[in-house]
Amino acid sequence: MSETQSGPDTNHSSDSPQGAVGPRVDDAGAKAAAESPAPDPPPSAGDETVHLSAPDIAGEPAMAAPPVEGNRPQPLIAKVPPPAPLMMQILGGTVTSVNDREVELTLDDGRPAVIHRENFDLAQTDPTTVLQVGDGAEGAVLSREDPKDRVVLSRKWLLRDRAWKRVTSASEDHSALHCRVTSISKKGAVVDVSGLRGFVPLNHLQLIEEAPSPELVGQMLDLQVIAADRQKDRLLLSRRSALLKEQRRAELEAFQSLEVGGTYTGVVEQLTGFGAFVSVNGVRGLLHNTEMSWDRVSSPKGVVAVGDTFPVKVIDLKVKKRRLSLSRRALLEDPLAAIEVGSIHTGTVTRLVDYGVFVDIGPAEGMVHLSELAEHRPHHPSEIVLCGDQVQVKVLKVNRAKRRIELSIRQALYAP
Repeated sequence: MSETQSGPDTNHSSDSPQGAVGPRVDDAGAKAAAESPAPDPPPSAGDETVHLSAPDIAGEPAMAAPPVEGNRPQPLIAKVPPPAPLMMQILGGTVTSVNDREVELTLDDGRPAVIHRENFDLAQTDPTTVLQVGDGAEGAVLSREDPKDRVVLSRKWLLRDRAWKRVTSASEDHSALHCRVTSISKKGAVVDVSGLRGFVPLNHLQLIEEAPSPELVGQMLDLQVIAADRQKDRLLLSRRSALLKEQRRAELEAFQSLEVGGTYTGVVEQLTGFGAFVSVNGVRGLLHNTEMSWDRVSSPKGVVAVGDTFPVKVIDLKVKKRRLSLSRRALLEDPLAAIEVGSIHTGTVTRLVDYGVFVDIGPAEGMVHLSELAEHRPHHPSEIVLCGDQVQVKVLKVNRAKRRIELSIRQALYAP
């Protein structure tokens, strides 16, 4: 059976599906094709044909014929380019009637049109809550027929297309989208992005890893796009960048409100081996062990606790580095200031070392050198005193810078 080659506008047989290899033509068929009128110039062999799968949208492009080279039809190789946006015909008009099922309107060219509730928006909102008679409305033309010979429009299609364009634009220029929170869960929040459904993961919703507050539902948030896939209808957004900017701005203002030498109320937030982190006017500063007390502090435990509130003094402030150093000791009375050289005190022996003993005299601890224990120089302090003994000592020297006190038991015995 011979087959006659058709022109580009001739419909293919139902037995030949779209994208199948073209029929083979024998010599007789080729001769008949050569004698037939010349068809319109076919597309070149390198052209790609894009078929849009949207039968309900008006203006669908016609399917192109297989490329022809000479008088022999070549096999049509199916190439799948990236999905292209569908061409929608947008019409607008004036609303003439509206109820909870549909919206009737007169188009600008005078034709009647209708928007059914299922085509009104993504949430199938009651049209009466949005439009009134006399309002303007528009939508994409659908190809299906209406029993009343009205042009069927889809407002949902139009809103969705415009929403995705806004999302794409915001993703490219890194701008924020104003979105309303519709629901929350342990994993994050669902938001409405101009009719599209977006999701904000928990670590992008807030800086603290805890369950989101129910008060977020209904609030408007400024979010940035972190992932968008129109084909999969997947949209991920983030609030983290805006929160970090707000946190840095508030932190900068708080730093600028502090002054070196100023006294403020601090709250202990965390204990470490080298000190404690204290919050002052919303700024986190370090209270080192050496600045907690005039006494020697090896660990903050036992000196301060989380939640304690007390006055602190700012001793160092670096705004650019966001570094704050605090002191609690600077606001306490220096015990060495009350100790006078030559005064006699009664103290308790606390430690024995090879070169002397340490004696606690109340306000502070001082050292009695081996040569100041007795008239004769002992080989070891244990020959004279033991830990826990009560002794009288005389203050020989006070070094407030190095926090040292030199004492003498020998001279205290002969003191008046």
